[in-house]
Amino acid sequence: MSEYAPLALFVSYPFCKRKCSFCPRPVCSAPASTRRRYVDALLRELEASSKAAIGQEVCAIRIGGGQTSQASTGELADLTECIVSNYSLSPKAEVTLKVLPEPAVGKIAGEWNDLGFNRIDYSVVTTDSSTRKLLGMPQLDANFGQPSGIENFGVSLSFGLPGQDSPALDAEIAAMLALGTKHIALKPFKLAANTPLGELYKKHLGKYEACSKRGIPTNEQTATMLNAAKNTLKGLGMVEYLPLRFALPGYECQFDGAIATGADVLGFGCNSRSRFRGIHFENTEFLDVYIANSPDFDKITSEFSIL
Repeated sequence: MSEYAPLALFVSYPFCKRKCSFCPRPVCSAPASTRRRYVDALLRELEASSKAAIGQEVCAIRIGGGQTSQASTGELADLTECIVSNYSLSPKAEVTLKVLPEPAVGKIAGEWNDLGFNRIDYSVVTTDSSTRKLLGMPQLDANFGQPSGIENFGVSLSFGLPGQDSPALDAEIAAMLALGTKHIALKPFKLAANTPLGELYKKHLGKYEACSKRGIPTNEQTATMLNAAKNTLKGLGMVEYLPLRFALPGYECQFDGAIATGADVLGFGCNSRSRFRGIHFENTEFLDVYIANSPDFDKITSEFSIL
């Protein structure tokens, strides 16, 4: 048995075709050549950091942060092969790819399964077409659902969205379960001021507050919505194994569980965060800095502290 805590790995892929109007994260669009150079920088960091984790068993891996379907099968294969070659994986390790619910997923999920991914996590946010338009999100694909070859998939839904009420959220939950999801993460919606949507609401606050489809629920309304959603999920057989994390028995997210129970976490890539053997550090959010300097710890790390 290892003398160290279990280890979880997070690999940041900060690329999206376009940025949603409500998203405060440092994601960007980039040509394929830049994305390839970023993956090469990830490989260098993954290999260099593995020396510190010798003898420590990896219980969970997550690749996400942007539109990961933009990564080619070859690039994802390079990442998974690098991890397998340099880290000690538990035989039951969860390997998750966090994706957007888009047409490409259903077509290539089988290829991801061949690469070792055994779980897909869809960032849905909402199924409501008018709200997705307001948030600057593409409309859901009609074929969105069970990824080919991968039984274990989860979704994340937001609550407290503009114009949302309890019946609407309950309907979305029921729709996700009907698709076969095994896991639902509920995330509170927060309107960030430094986003296009935040600026829009600041400019037209009175107008939007008076509109039933655009008004943001009050704290009391949001709490009522959440309690109703919890009761709905419980009635449909899901268990809240962590705060705002619900799963059918046996499908709890190992990565989330590792974070909650104090496992060590190594993050790789732009804007990733690590908690490793009593030390906390964060990588730079600047793409050019990361690509040029990986794996030089002193040059790609923006924050460092002792826990």
